[in-house]
Amino acid sequence: MEFILIFFEEILSAVLKINNRIIKNFILIILLLIMSVFVFFMLYILIGAIFSTVSWIIKIILFAIFIPCMYVIYIIILNGYSEWKN
Repeated sequence: MEFILIFFEEILSAVLKINNRIIKNFILIILLLIMSVFVFFMLYILIGAIFSTVSWIIKIILFAIFIPCMYVIYIIILNGYSEWKN
């Protein structure tokens, strides 16, 4: 997991050096979607492991709560990182 985070950090630092705002935002959206897939599977495995005896409907409800929270965290991290780099 740490290698994946280092990989995304290096890509993010290279992307933030791009001067063209449209290309930079497009690449950031793609990175965000890729990272969301990793978080999606990690949360699915985590919720499945913790609540292995709970029905699948409750797992989906918990998962539906976690996804918007992760989106807000991503926005905070990306804004903070771009301000820190500038």
